[in-house]
Amino acid sequence: MNFKTLAALAVLTPAAALAAELPAPLKALEGHGAELVRTFETGTPMKGYLFSAQGQFFTAYLDEKGQYAIVGAMLDSNGNNASESVIAGVEAERLQDAWASLENSNWVAEGSDKAERIVYTFTDPNCPFCHRFWEAAQPWVKAGKVQLRHVVVAILRPDSLNKAAAIMADRNPGAAMGRHNQSFNDGGITPANAVDTATRARIMANNDLMRNLGVTGTPASFYLDNGATRMVSGFPRGDQLQALMGSPQPR
Repeated sequence: MNFKTLAALAVLTPAAALAAELPAPLKALEGHGAELVRTFETGTPMKGYLFSAQGQFFTAYLDEKGQYAIVGAMLDSNGNNASESVIAGVEAERLQDAWASLENSNWVAEGSDKAERIVYTFTDPNCPFCHRFWEAAQPWVKAGKVQLRHVVVAILRPDSLNKAAAIMADRNPGAAMGRHNQSFNDGGITPANAVDTATRARIMANNDLMRNLGVTGTPASFYLDNGATRMVSGFPRGDQLQALMGSPQPR
């Protein structure tokens, strides 16, 4: 069997039902915080299991007697990796579902509501690469071509939460984001003295969304390309910035 077709063979039985039937070696993985996503056939006597842990996917393979599980990659005689194809298929599904989740997240907008391009980006107020991305995006934002929607998270430093709260609780959050970045090298926005329950919940929901989408660092930016959701991890380099913004840099 060609391993490139394995993602299409994934069993769509509800994960809860599958988990109840897991053999002991795989139950042990659940005990370490892993969650079963689905099973898949491998074209061998071993059965494949796709798990998720902290937003990341990994595969495990069970021997015929159900006594042992092997965690990691399975290669065929041509070096094709069954794990890669299965994980790629599920990650593609997750990415396609990401746009609706981002639309419903707690974002801070910069730029015109009439902009032809929307870019979502996970932003921590203490992230220097988020600041660099903000600077790089300004020509498109100021030209009205892109609306940049910051999904503000608090993951890097203890005062990230209070800085995020100061931005999100401002009367004009977009302007507050601008002020923060303009003074970033001097420490940025003054952290809020206290974070109210509602604002904290909004920021924590963004943290959860970031984790659920498998995003492990900031910035991580999303855009639509002919209806398909694309992601750029980290600071966009080379042609990535133009692809993300959807046009050459305005002059």
